[in-house]
Amino acid sequence: MDTIEYTEATDSLGTIYLFSLYWSIATMSTVGYGDVTARNPVEVFYACVVMFVATVSFGYAINQVIEVL
Repeated sequence: MDTIEYTEATDSLGTIYLFSLYWSIATMSTVGYGDVTARNPVEVFYACVVMFVATVSFGYAINQVIEVL
């Protein structure tokens, strides 16, 4: 099985921060890490945006259901 090295000595501080942000959003939104993970900064950024939008949308939908009840 391949292991993903998130940080290397050649990575910029921004890349390391982006992977850290990915980890925190995946953990806090309870999306999890799954079998398929983001492997480069573009994929990580896209995954962060999608997880954030999905979490906000789910929260909004639950709020609307609660207001109807």
